[in-house]
Amino acid sequence: MKFSQFAGTAIVPTLSRLVLALAFMTTGYNKLSTTTQYDPRDADMLRSLGVTLEAETTARLMGAEPGIVLASFRQDDPETPPTRHVERQDPPKTTGTEEEGEGYPPLDLDEEIPPVVDADEPPAEVEEEVAAPPVDPETVTPVPVTTPGNAGSARSLHKITLLCARQNWPQPVAMAWAAALTELVGGGLLLLGLFSRIWGLGLAITMAVAFYLVSMNINHVHETNPFHFAKNIPNFNTLFSQLGLFVLALGVFFTGPGPLSLDRLLFKRRSATVDTDEFDVEDDSASVGGARPV
Repeated sequence: MKFSQFAGTAIVPTLSRLVLALAFMTTGYNKLSTTTQYDPRDADMLRSLGVTLEAETTARLMGAEPGIVLASFRQDDPETPPTRHVERQDPPKTTGTEEEGEGYPPLDLDEEIPPVVDADEPPAEVEEEVAAPPVDPETVTPVPVTTPGNAGSARSLHKITLLCARQNWPQPVAMAWAAALTELVGGGLLLLGLFSRIWGLGLAITMAVAFYLVSMNINHVHETNPFHFAKNIPNFNTLFSQLGLFVLALGVFFTGPGPLSLDRLLFKRRSATVDTDEFDVEDDSASVGGARPV
């Protein structure tokens, strides 16, 4: 076998499997194990599809007046104390001593002088402090707020759920789970080289769907000048990463996993045994007449 044939049937499929395994195992794991914060609009759509979201926990007083929240559960801006306003008054003119001067009262060094405030400055509004009613701490119970319109967090795979739901596809939640599990399980089995052609086809289909949902429906690559598209680096990287992974997965489906795989270890030996049995059958049939082939 020439080196070019060996590279095409052994080296390239093995490298393709390794790249696909590293790419899809990490993305599938992150979709299943990490959470994403969704804005109120997306959160409402996920709730309508039956997805449970984790909302922020807010303290509510059970049995007390509605709308009262303990200060320890509230995050308000710190209040500054009101500034005291003192009006300016002209001091009474009296006759003092020669040392103190005429027209001003005698100086009292022990008297506290109030701060002088500009009369043109509007007085600061003083808010009355309203004392909260006494509350029993045992009756305070934090409860999650899940009213419509609130943001929430859920698994990252539900980004795919939102993409499928906006296309009005049936069962968007099931499709998102299928895509994430295909990436994680398919990447792991491609690393081992087990059922490689099946998982290669599955990952190729996954990338084709991702190309349609993201690169065409969101980035609109089919409506963009290809010579100007490279200026948008994120969209450019997304497009060609999808195309590259699609080609690698399709190549594994067509050419097989290569020699360093469980498929070759398990199924090659069986095919070799079948070929040997067929050769023995042909040999016996040829020797029935008493003459064996030379």
